[in-house]
Amino acid sequence: RIWAVAASEDLKMYGIGESALTVKLPVLVRTTLPRFLNYGDTCQISVFVQNLTESEINIRLGVRAMNVDFGYGHTKSVGLAAEIPKEGRRMFTFDVNATKVGTATFQFICAAGGYGDATQLSIPILPPVTTESFVVYGEMGEKEDALSQPIRKIPEIVPGYGGLQVLAFSSVLQSLTDAVNYVTTYPYECNEQLSTKLLVAVNLQEILMKFPGNYTKKSHLEKMIKKTTKQFKERQCKDGGFDMWGGGQQADEYVTAYVAITVGACLEKGYSVTGGGIAKIFGDWMAKLEKRLEQIHTRSKDKQHFASGEASIAAVSYYARFALKPTQEVRDQAGDFVNRNAIHNLPIEALGWLLSVLGSDKKGLTRHTYADEIAHYLEMHLSIEESTGAGFFYSYYPEIERNMLLHSPVRTDAVVLEGLISGKKDSEIIPKLVRGLLDHRKEGRWENTQENAWASIAIYRYFSVFEKDEPNFQSRIWINELLCGKMEFKGFSFASKSLQIGMPVIFPDSKNSEQNPEQNSESKNSDSEIDPKLTILKQGPGRMYYRLAMSYAPDSLSIASQSYGFRVKRSYDCGEPYELKVDKEGTVHFVLGKLVKVKIEIEVTHTRYHVAIVDRLPAGLECENSAFKNSGGSDTDSMPSWISHRNLRDDRAECFAVQLERGTHFFVYMARATIAGDFVIPPCKAEEMYRPEIYGQCESA
Repeated sequence: RIWAVAASEDLKMYGIGESALTVKLPVLVRTTLPRFLNYGDTCQISVFVQNLTESEINIRLGVRAMNVDFGYGHTKSVGLAAEIPKEGRRMFTFDVNATKVGTATFQFICAAGGYGDATQLSIPILPPVTTESFVVYGEMGEKEDALSQPIRKIPEIVPGYGGLQVLAFSSVLQSLTDAVNYVTTYPYECNEQLSTKLLVAVNLQEILMKFPGNYTKKSHLEKMIKKTTKQFKERQCKDGGFDMWGGGQQADEYVTAYVAITVGACLEKGYSVTGGGIAKIFGDWMAKLEKRLEQIHTRSKDKQHFASGEASIAAVSYYARFALKPTQEVRDQAGDFVNRNAIHNLPIEALGWLLSVLGSDKKGLTRHTYADEIAHYLEMHLSIEESTGAGFFYSYYPEIERNMLLHSPVRTDAVVLEGLISGKKDSEIIPKLVRGLLDHRKEGRWENTQENAWASIAIYRYFSVFEKDEPNFQSRIWINELLCGKMEFKGFSFASKSLQIGMPVIFPDSKNSEQNPEQNSESKNSDSEIDPKLTILKQGPGRMYYRLAMSYAPDSLSIASQSYGFRVKRSYDCGEPYELKVDKEGTVHFVLGKLVKVKIEIEVTHTRYHVAIVDRLPAGLECENSAFKNSGGSDTDSMPSWISHRNLRDDRAECFAVQLERGTHFFVYMARATIAGDFVIPPCKAEEMYRPEIYGQCESA
């Protein structure tokens, strides 16, 4: 496209003109690749060479790849020569094997006399579905300290995948790495989850600035705020509040308060205060949101007794209003609420939210007298684990109220911890609550987005107040007698240091370990019959926190069905019997190019809440959206009423339900067989997003 503009000096006259040219190469190379591969897949990639000249040509075609092998003796490159008729084309196919997790990069080049063409494409290779990992956290003393950690021998592992990562840091804030990564990379996007991502990003921005990815710069955070608040505006209910997915007639009271808390955090950090698009977005829907929250106060001010769920909704609404506008009026209204209901009648979690409102240090505001009474009551009701000194609270709601509030005991502990830091910094139970929260993590994080958000923010605020000693130490890491690396820390820093130790170093004699040719015989460091041992020696003042993460995948890529609250089945239908066959080994055969109806059956024996159903695709299938005119699909994959939201993605199909009643439900979508090959079919999984221990999955194939 060629474009030009001309204007007179006084800008009173101007002219614009443009034209377009189409340029083509005499020889063209075009490729057909899958959108992704799973580890263990074998597929055919197609290369089309087109001759646009008026004479026959002899071409030489070369293909090179990284992270995959061609099916010709595990080679990384192949080539051939061929004739292409004038104004004709030919297709060439190559078998490739996905042998490593990561990114597969393909380079294609074609030469024909003085003509030629080339292209480069990349696709992801997803990890094995059977990936397992173990994470151990700990800390080493103020001066000299040592750690000795045996490593159990792992039989039959996938070669080239996984290893041991040693992550060390001088501030315990870095122990939030897994929690923050879990939140910021969480795949679903209901209003609660959008709020969680933004709430964590804004509150923990000093940590996130040290992380790789789209959260490293303030400009990225501003873009995230602008995008999320725009989504909030589009999803706001008619009554001014928010439900889970948007567009509903009646708001969810907890989600409404949670969105307001998120917006308040943005305002507190100075975002969206000045003009521009963000302030504009806030302007029109913020008034509706504040009015919606005030209605909860109006409704409750004359009421003397509340059910536990109602009391917590009122408490978190006061917390949300105080986050938006920290005024003495809101503080006094919260104090009046406590006065009418009595401290001992309110849930522990509600007291945590109210303590933040009544006791936090805000310029120009008077501390409320109930703050000390609430703090004392909480101190008297903390339970202590004798062996570890970790503290926790017993909290209970009936099931309906628990699901309404997205409640969990871990979130209660986090809410109370934040309340005590705001309302009574010298409380002796604060360190015990921190230890209890950290002990509740599994694989470095808490169970769901609510727990990870509230716990991360509470612990961050604790260490921003209490962590003081300046570190100056060095640590060395060995596997048996082999020194693998050393780390040095000087001065205050959020920075972490990482050492990755590959499987060939840990298990040098394993038949599954692919020995790195750059490693010499020193890596073979011990008798193969003895489990290897990790040793860390720390020298110097300061406390060192560490994270040891072992990841691997068993050699067997098959996985059995599991049922812990959900029973999941998956079936396929192609319309004609000859288009689909399942052999004795359970392998499913599709005809290339045909449409496939995928039917997911989910059976539950009790009502389930906030359910996510994710069906990971084999790389040879591609989702078809029947809403598109030329998709070839039909209305068979239209959404039933129980589905609140649906996504069709490159590598998976997803659907979500706010409430899934007892019984059998079906999720149907269409896919097309687009690539020839042998592919792993990962299991389909259903889970409660806020209680992921309740899940089920079908078998892989």
